[in-house]
Amino acid sequence: METKLSDNGTILNALLTCPMCGKSQEVEMLQNACVTFHTCEHCGEKIKAKDGECCVFCSYADVPCPDAQLGLKSCCYHE
Repeated sequence: METKLSDNGTILNALLTCPMCGKSQEVEMLQNACVTFHTCEHCGEKIKAKDGECCVFCSYADVPCPDAQLGLKSCCYHE
């Protein structure tokens, strides 16, 4: 997986692992919105961000979302 960077240096792609089937897929993260749900391309399950997490990337990916990488609280409810 080749790392894609935004203009501000945040990583834009992540390896998202489905908590249901355990398989991973490379997904490009949005810079302007939280992704609270994602449908697994392998098993078709709709996965949801864990309670207390802003998005599926912060819950199940190898890289947190762009706002979390920057330490911003603007992405839903980072603490």
